[in-house]
Amino acid sequence: MHRRTAAIFLPAALLAAGCAGGPLAPGCERETGTVFETHSTVAAGGSAGYEVASPRHSNLIMTLTWTDPGAALALRATIIGCGEHTGCQIGLTTPAVPAGPEGLRLLVDGTRGKRYAVDVVGDAAREQSFTLRVTFDTGTCT
Repeated sequence: MHRRTAAIFLPAALLAAGCAGGPLAPGCERETGTVFETHSTVAAGGSAGYEVASPRHSNLIMTLTWTDPGAALALRATIIGCGEHTGCQIGLTTPAVPAGPEGLRLLVDGTRGKRYAVDVVGDAAREQSFTLRVTFDTGTCT
């Protein structure tokens, strides 16, 4: 009876090990990369606009940083093309959230081919230089 119990647990242990990329589970690799990056300036009260498209099924992470802690910039992304995302809402706008004293971060769905109009909105009182970086992250495998 003990041998039968051991035989049942052995395959379960092998399957658990296979989930880590072993021979019994399908392989999966997390991918990250830069989709777009710019170092630019936005006029006082103005805006700078860019178009970004997702290269693969992933999350898109948009990060806006600047050096003047007294400046207040805004970042937003508006869907302008659905790509392979069936039924997405063209025109849906997502505003960024603070990511520290001089930064904003925005996480959006990056279904392959999905396109966004990304706007950096300037401080009302002053011109400000900034860096906008958009990366993709396919996430963890399940």
